[in-house]
Amino acid sequence: MEKELKPWKLGVSLGLVFAILSFLCALLLSVAPETTFNLANNLFHGVDLAQIAKDVSWESISIGLAEIFIIGFLGGWLFGVIYNKLGDRR
Repeated sequence: MEKELKPWKLGVSLGLVFAILSFLCALLLSVAPETTFNLANNLFHGVDLAQIAKDVSWESISIGLAEIFIIGFLGGWLFGVIYNKLGDRR
């Protein structure tokens, strides 16, 4: 028998992981902006993010952390719900 996931816990966990990674990215950007842009440019083939960058404030970082947590929570919660529904199809 498959174990059922707890969508709420999965959502909170994924939201926290996304928020932590986003915070680390913001921290890296404040400490080493050129290195951070070089790493990000490798992810977005052919796009020079340094050309479209703007100054980052702690207010925008806070709002971004809240947004990324919500996106992670919804994604994790939805994954858990769908996983459990697919497990019910016997």
